Amino acid sequence: MKPAAIAAIATLAAATIAFAHGGATGIVKERMDQMSAIAKAMKAIGGMLKGAAPYDAARVSTLAGEIATLDDSRLNHLFPKDSLMKPTEARAEIWSDWPRFSDQARDMQQAAIALANKPDQATAGPLFRNLAQTCKACHADFRIKKQ
Repeated sequence: MKPAAIAAIATLAAATIAFAHGGATGIVKERMDQMSAIAKAMKAIGGMLKGAAPYDAARVSTLAGEIATLDDSRLNHLFPKDSLMKPTEARAEIWSDWPRFSDQARDMQQAAIALANKPDQATAGPLFRNLAQTCKACHADFRIKKQ
């Protein structure tokens, strides 16, 4: 393949990746990717609980475990002080009220761990709803509302 064609393909691939998060780069892109992965895991679990896909307790446990990896050290890495570069969806209140933000993230992590540890279909529904509520609460307080 010619160098020009390779460069064109690489440019197109980079543009496609950047477009997926509205041109986000650096730490903003990294955290948007992390949040997208959490959303994807939540959608997969929710789909199983709604019957859109066969219920798979092992998969629920794995997905919930992936969500639970957003611990304090990961949170500190993904949200360095004042990282508000466009197209971030993070609100400045994250840094002005870090203890509450951190507590909400910890609540999410604990809810995800609870679901990962008890993924049987009978108990997964209420545990999943609790996990979803932690996401909703944090978004209400610390995420820019989508237009």
